[in-house]
Amino acid sequence: MNTTVSFELAKLLKEAGFDEPCLDNYYSDGTIFSDDVKNSEIEFNEYSAPTIADVVMWIYDKYGVWIVVNITINDNWYFELYDTTSKIKAEIKVKTNFCKSPSESYEAAIKYCLTEIIKP
Repeated sequence: MNTTVSFELAKLLKEAGFDEPCLDNYYSDGTIFSDDVKNSEIEFNEYSAPTIADVVMWIYDKYGVWIVVNITINDNWYFELYDTTSKIKAEIKVKTNFCKSPSESYEAAIKYCLTEIIKP
């Protein structure tokens, strides 16, 4: 998913230690600027703006959590999380509200991972 994460998630990602190069970044007021840098290379009140795909892979590589987004028969989107580090590859049980789009569901999953699993 090549959609850039929201400003709210960009701030949470910086707190969680996300420090990968990103083509886009956020100023402190939430506007986007382009500059291929990492969080550690920009001002303290600026934030890397990775794509959803970049963050999904970062969470998987760093924490062993795989995010899956699915759709219901009624066109509602939801996410599932899987712990790929355990031998049984267990689903991480999450009570989630349904979302209106895949992007919204990925953002909800990323926020859940950052606030409930990773917790900076």
